[in-house]
Amino acid sequence: MADFKFQNISIKGIYTSTSSNKKSIKELGESLGLDENEIVKFKLTTGVNQVYRSSNLTTSDYCVDSALNLMNDLDWNPQDIDVLIFVTQTPDYILPKTSAIIQHRLGLRENVFTLDINDGCSGFIYGLITAYSLCNEKHKNVLLLMGETPSKLVGLKDKSSNLLFGDGGCAIAIKYEIDDNNDSFISQGVDGSGYKSIIIEDGGYRNVIGKDSFTDVVCGSGIIRNKTNLAMNGEDVFLFGITKVPNSINNFLNLNSIDLNEIDFFVMHQANLKMNRLISKKIKISDEKVLFSIADYGNTSSLSIPITLVSNKEKFEGKTRNVLCSGFGVGLSWGSAYLKLNSNTIFKHNRSEERRV
Repeated sequence: MADFKFQNISIKGIYTSTSSNKKSIKELGESLGLDENEIVKFKLTTGVNQVYRSSNLTTSDYCVDSALNLMNDLDWNPQDIDVLIFVTQTPDYILPKTSAIIQHRLGLRENVFTLDINDGCSGFIYGLITAYSLCNEKHKNVLLLMGETPSKLVGLKDKSSNLLFGDGGCAIAIKYEIDDNNDSFISQGVDGSGYKSIIIEDGGYRNVIGKDSFTDVVCGSGIIRNKTNLAMNGEDVFLFGITKVPNSINNFLNLNSIDLNEIDFFVMHQANLKMNRLISKKIKISDEKVLFSIADYGNTSSLSIPITLVSNKEKFEGKTRNVLCSGFGVGLSWGSAYLKLNSNTIFKHNRSEERRV
């Protein structure tokens, strides 16, 4: 794993955004022809009760909405932003990079540093490492934007993914300020041999779109998709999650001399309720310290850790909390972060109307 320690860098606020268009798992399941028992089983296994989706909004729309609200709450002037990082697997276009478009939409200055990062489930960790690495005495104000619109990627006849994923985006304000009591530790790892476990086969430049790309194929009971849809090997991903992730977290804690008892809250990528409960059990962290948002928002990829924090904002009131975060998935990749989130950190959420910002 690559390991990092950062000093004098703080998260000042997290603002998340989803569509106002809510879809219940019962509604989605019935549209796929699932009976009541199948729907109940899915909800018990995954923990998903509902998701938010929009056919009109893109990831950048959610992120711009979040950024404008967060900058307003923090009284940050657009001209004072030094770095803008955008993390997603669903950009607006193949080119140009979406961070350039967001720079224009937010009214940031022309010499702001902009960067797109292609990452999903572990995107919060990878984005945080990049943002913290670029935040310093000269570049004090960093906007880290991330999110996903996976509903545009899943097969509409694929029960394994169409019921699981939700859309949204977020903005995280990161600031350099002298604080001797705010060390942050972050690590990440990747095993590219498992890249086929979560993949969209066609649409890139190895397999360009062709006449067969949109041909639906039956891949299992209730699973029909084509080569432009997200394909996930559930068994491989589950095994990866319950073995590699807890081992990497334990190594991370040992390497940085972090006592499990010091952790106030544990926030994982909201992949699957059953998987996440097994992971927390393996690292021996008590249930009351594990935070969730999957019931209300589904699996939201890189957004899932930020939206879980915001969904549990009342638990952060009163004092600074020690938070262990874990992102894992597509790549296959994983990462951990140990952060101190101050009680003054802004946590807010907005449900956007069905129009572009």
